[in-house]
Amino acid sequence: MYSSLRSLADDTFCLRLQRAARVWRKVSDEELSNLNLSEATTTPLWLINKLGEGLRQRTLAEHMGLEGQSLVRLLDQLESAGLVVRRDDPSDRRAKALYLTDAGRKLAEQAELVVRKIRARLLDGVPAEHLAIVDGVFDKIITAAID
Repeated sequence: MYSSLRSLADDTFCLRLQRAARVWRKVSDEELSNLNLSEATTTPLWLINKLGEGLRQRTLAEHMGLEGQSLVRLLDQLESAGLVVRRDDPSDRRAKALYLTDAGRKLAEQAELVVRKIRARLLDGVPAEHLAIVDGVFDKIITAAID
């Protein structure tokens, strides 16, 4: 039993945030399956494509909010599929730099189009100012978790 409407709203927010993330992942996985990708494998492809060739593996992990080992498994899949290449970083031999293959670059661009269509469909009718507020809330959550 809830002692206040505020505690109910707090719990509901968490549940709705989790559900929205699950729905986004499910829809993304379904749509991206036509490219033999998932939401999880698309994200590193997209980020490497956007942030630039030679992106350090650690930097990618930070952008994705993943621990190193989880990212390594994703990169192993992408490398086995011929989409990503890991090389020693020329400025730090301990670090790995990430590069897209031609096939990886092409697939990243195709996946971006699919994700844009998903975003347009799921957010149809949501005013830009509401999206800006949600982005601010996400930034606040992420910053609070990191600090």
